Amino acid sequence: MSRKKPSRLEMECIDEHKENIPFNETNYIKLENKEFTDILLERLKTKNPLYYKVIEKSYIEGKTLNLIGKELGYSREYIRLIKIEALRLLYIFAIDEIYKPLFKIKNK
Repeated sequence: MSRKKPSRLEMECIDEHKENIPFNETNYIKLENKEFTDILLERLKTKNPLYYKVIEKSYIEGKTLNLIGKELGYSREYIRLIKIEALRLLYIFAIDEIYKPLFKIKNK
């Protein structure tokens, strides 16, 4: 199986919190899995639609913070803060998804 390069979103999540992620081959494979990314984005969309819009416009559409702010009616700085918080939530969701099976086995 050949590895593809992680997306910009995945790399930012990893880079910001890499000291807290126990990195191994399994974690990397899950991060490059499209279904895994879709699960995280869907959870973010359910939790906070504004966070999802900022992540979608920033990483999927490739728009700048200034442009996103103008489209949504917020300042660039507010969008930057939302983006940081959204990435933090995605990190929490990712850890939850990676370790959820382990906790189910342990609790049985």
